[in-house]
Amino acid sequence: MNTYKRKTAIHDMESLEKEISRLKNSCREIEIRLDQNIEHLKDNYAVMALNSLLGNRLRSVPLLGDIAGAALNNQKIQHFIQVMVDSLVDKASMLAEKLSARFSGSKSDKSGETES
Repeated sequence: MNTYKRKTAIHDMESLEKEISRLKNSCREIEIRLDQNIEHLKDNYAVMALNSLLGNRLRSVPLLGDIAGAALNNQKIQHFIQVMVDSLVDKASMLAEKLSARFSGSKSDKSGETES
């Protein structure tokens, strides 16, 4: 399901070059936003995970909330969570690279077969 629509019609090489340039700029912006989102996830993973698991129940028990807050502010716990998130991000990026290589490799193999 492709919902992409070109901003301008491509009639010649110049318009093609402009469209390629526009798409490259768009790609860079998306990569920057993705990097920012990953950094945000790394910085806030522990709080998000805790809120996801406990939700408002944590706030209803003040002592437990204080203990959890202190645990999240502990450097060793933050380091452990950071290592875990880094590992997950590395694995996800390796998977994305493998999928990208597989799809781009299969397309080039097919085009090479038709030219022979």
